[in-house]
Amino acid sequence: MKKLVLILVAIVSFSCKNEVPIDHTIVSGKILNNETKELSVGSEDRKVK
Repeated sequence: MKKLVLILVAIVSFSCKNEVPIDHTIVSGKILNNETKELSVGSEDRKVK
């Protein structure tokens, strides 16, 4: 019984891996009535054009 508990603890600890957080965003859609051809996307730490 003790071995079974140890095996279950080992399986649970190996199956709970830390996933890397996603550091990108996908934006899709259509912009209507736009006069400029420039899109600016801002974030807290940088601005992307």
